[in-house]
Amino acid sequence: MTATSSSGLCIWYYNCAQTLALQPGKTYYWRIWNGSTHTSGQPFTVSQCGSNNDDLYGLCVNANPIATGQDPPAREYADLGVKWVRSIMYEAGFTPPVEAQSNVKWLVIFNSETIPQGSMSWNDYVVHFANEVYRIVSQNPWISAVQIGNEPDIPQFHIPEYQYAALLKEAFIKVKTLPDPPIVISAGLASGAVSGGQYLDNVKSYWNGVVYFDKAALHPYQAVAGGIGWPAHGNMDQAINEFYQHTAGRQIWLTEFGIAYQQVNNDQQAQAQYLANCYNLFKTLKDGNKPIVEVAFWFAWDDRTHWNPYSESYGLVDLDHNPRPAWYSYRGVSTASESARRNKQSLISDNSSTVDPGRTHLFSIYPVPAGDMLNVKLDGSKFRTRLSISDLHGKELITREWTTADPHVESLSIERLRPGIYIIHVESGGHSEKLRFIHY
Repeated sequence: MTATSSSGLCIWYYNCAQTLALQPGKTYYWRIWNGSTHTSGQPFTVSQCGSNNDDLYGLCVNANPIATGQDPPAREYADLGVKWVRSIMYEAGFTPPVEAQSNVKWLVIFNSETIPQGSMSWNDYVVHFANEVYRIVSQNPWISAVQIGNEPDIPQFHIPEYQYAALLKEAFIKVKTLPDPPIVISAGLASGAVSGGQYLDNVKSYWNGVVYFDKAALHPYQAVAGGIGWPAHGNMDQAINEFYQHTAGRQIWLTEFGIAYQQVNNDQQAQAQYLANCYNLFKTLKDGNKPIVEVAFWFAWDDRTHWNPYSESYGLVDLDHNPRPAWYSYRGVSTASESARRNKQSLISDNSSTVDPGRTHLFSIYPVPAGDMLNVKLDGSKFRTRLSISDLHGKELITREWTTADPHVESLSIERLRPGIYIIHVESGGHSEKLRFIHY
């Protein structure tokens, strides 16, 4: 048997048994030689050991210099707990700041905006495209994954299946000859789980049983999660499970998903809750012990990444880069470092607070975001004091009352609350203060 890997390993066996130590994250190719002919098997990628969705949290940006303001400062990726960043690469190219290269992994989209077809025939373009992807990735070692095309299954960007099959196959084969090849992601499909799955099946039908992608991508915008979303787009879990039936067992990367706050009755809190609902749902979808969704990229960091930012605002930040509730929700559910989790900047002040500006705060809370316990530090009052925690619909879930209270810390168990955004409200002596916090 001959075993070849993406790092160039080649081993011959003759009448013996041997155990190979394979590297997680690497793609391997193999074939069997019986003395006269070779029989090739499907390439496979070794899963990361103990996969537990550590890389789940992705974010869509536009890092090209001409797309002003569509990507955050490098330090914000770490603050948000982002693991993967996705950006298209225009023909002129871009290079992220050094800090952004070390803090996160990059998925780069390659399509006709990166490598124009010009007057080339499709067959010539396929070869040229693959060579250019190879060249760009070889010169930019910060690229950890490549996505070949974007939404070829919808009319705006349509590529017939046989043409896309040739493009993806050629690019996959070419980049896998690199010493440290990137993960190859199929184009994100946006026509729905069923029709997108059929498109992917049609693409695979041109490959004679071999699969030329490491991960399969879907764009399930507005699918319902936790009761929020558009029913016409179906339920998020059903869409993902349906699409998974078409991926040949490859994990799914949701290379775009999201909802604009205008699409949920102009409610930014509902948008934030939708984000949390989706990420918490993704963690539950498994094929045995393997997560079905490996990475999910919220679309997007900045509203301008969408072509119509004023009426469809998907961003974690607004046009002035002020964080929306969705920003805090993202950080609350992400696998951020403990230092990011303890960062009290994730506390959101409620503008409806009626605290007297000359009065000290009635209370403070920590840690923020909060896990199973939330500590409430009360400043003390000679008046009757009432504390409540409610959801974003105003339903009270936890209440406490004191006739009078000395300064003390009240530790509240919130482990039974679902992950999301909640409001804590303290009233005492005619004064009232509210704060929002994230429970993960």
